[in-house]
Amino acid sequence: MLLIPNFFKFTSGVNCAGLALSLWLILLFSHFLLAQDSSRVWEIDRLMQVNQEQVDEDSARLASRRFLPKTMLGLKTQFPIQHALNLEMRVGNLPLSAQFGLGQFSRFYTLVALNTIDAKTEEAQVRKDFIKARLRNGSVIELGLMAHHIQKRFYGGLNLQFQRSSLAATPEELVEHFDLAGDSDLRGNIDSLVTKYQIVADFYSSTVVYPTIRPLQMGILVGKVWRFKNPRLALHAELGYSFNLAAPIKIEGKSGFLVNLLLDSYVNPLVEGQSAKSFSSFRYPSLALRLSYGLGKIKTSTKH
Repeated sequence: MLLIPNFFKFTSGVNCAGLALSLWLILLFSHFLLAQDSSRVWEIDRLMQVNQEQVDEDSARLASRRFLPKTMLGLKTQFPIQHALNLEMRVGNLPLSAQFGLGQFSRFYTLVALNTIDAKTEEAQVRKDFIKARLRNGSVIELGLMAHHIQKRFYGGLNLQFQRSSLAATPEELVEHFDLAGDSDLRGNIDSLVTKYQIVADFYSSTVVYPTIRPLQMGILVGKVWRFKNPRLALHAELGYSFNLAAPIKIEGKSGFLVNLLLDSYVNPLVEGQSAKSFSSFRYPSLALRLSYGLGKIKTSTKH
């Protein structure tokens, strides 16, 4: 009988120890599970953050690439010809745009452009040097049509430039420098009129006139667009090549019948005919940088 209580005592001790061990193991296992869950939650959060950053980056990139402003207003410098204010408008929903520009000749730029005029003879070189020396500031009106590759942000197209500049010289200086050899058929008529009428002679030798040169240039160009963080703001770089279609000259600043006869019938045709020989070779490559800002509502495209 004495063995029974001892047995219960022993089993009670064993049960208590087992229970404590079980509780300890449960707590240890729970702690392990919690640590695993925390690690997984942290990993999921990190992956979600990385994924969100990637989504944001992709969204910004796509939004920038597909941002198609209906109207863009820009400032442009085109070497070697002009500084200009530029307006570009999209043609409907097509990847096309029409451009309109108002520019001012840069004298430094224009002198560089005039170096492209051929001067293979002494007479041609004299004309070229005279034009460069007497050239005054001028203006440019530009019209263009561009086709765009929206995703790659390249574009290309054609433009027309209606250029206008003037020279300052007396009629005598014009005749001497544009007809250096003196072999024009008109030269005899001019000399005859100047010799016969003193009023014509005085005007011919001492009155400054302003022949206006109006080159018409056609150009081809290709360009690339870089957009800023604000997709409305963009930088355009353009490479182009322009060649002359025509370069009419008109002498202004005249009065009186005899003076009009001298200028309209003799001096102007002589100068225009000789200058056409020079401007026929007036062609040049160009590099333009344009900073533009998109106006109006944002439009996106998934087709182009």
